[in-house]
Amino acid sequence: MIRKRNKDKVKIYNKAYRAKHVDAIREQKKAYRKKNRPEIVAKRRVWYLANKRRHWASMLKIRYGITPDDVDTMHAYQGGLCALCNQPMGKTTADRHGKDRMKERHIDHDHETGKVRALLCGTCNLGLGTFGHSPERLRRAADYIEHHNGSFQSALRPKVVSREWVGELVEVARWGDKDGGYARVKSRLCSELGVVVGD
Repeated sequence: MIRKRNKDKVKIYNKAYRAKHVDAIREQKKAYRKKNRPEIVAKRRVWYLANKRRHWASMLKIRYGITPDDVDTMHAYQGGLCALCNQPMGKTTADRHGKDRMKERHIDHDHETGKVRALLCGTCNLGLGTFGHSPERLRRAADYIEHHNGSFQSALRPKVVSREWVGELVEVARWGDKDGGYARVKSRLCSELGVVVGD
């Protein structure tokens, strides 16, 4: 009864006490957590299992500033497809330990600004992260795949060039581009040796 009447005074006293004994309170809490760790972990686990959706909503708000409804809206706007590979995505489950996480929707965001970009499948999200979200590195990777379509073994194998082809090269070098010789040589360089020749 006295506490109720002196509620404001008690608040002020408690605040002053905590400010004065910060280190002692911190040590006390640390010792309690160490002593009762299994019990604390079990209580948290029980709470998490009973409140998965609430926990997920809280994490979305903290990390990205969005709600589960925002995620559902994005999912519908994208037609349920990954923004990169256009493959179908499942809905993100509140339980983050699902069997097929790569097919779930993942929230892609700009790591510098924190702004949400789109929903991606796990594979595409992992790929972007592996390339450090760098457009330059991703372009180089795309160029690499397009221009290095031969296997490593074939790249090591010496190229055999016929006399006819050598004669054609010499002729183009000596006389210039007569009868589309340059285009023929360029085509053979590209297809047989994997050499990229500019115009």
